[in-house]
Amino acid sequence: MFDTLLILPMEVEYIWSEKPRLGSVLYVGARYPTLAFFLIGLYINLFVISTQVCEYTPSHMTPVLTACTSSML
Repeated sequence: MFDTLLILPMEVEYIWSEKPRLGSVLYVGARYPTLAFFLIGLYINLFVISTQVCEYTPSHMTPVLTACTSSML
């Protein structure tokens, strides 16, 4: 993520402002699916999995359920 932000000004200058060529197409094809998969994985780990854990916690663990409910607000 840091690398993406660090290189962005040069990328805009050399990749996005030029006519598409084989090298630039390969660069974009290798760089942005990785970033997309990272962001999708981050979303799933932070929001989807944590919500499912809270939903399937046994009822005798009320402190855990309370913590899950308050953290989702």
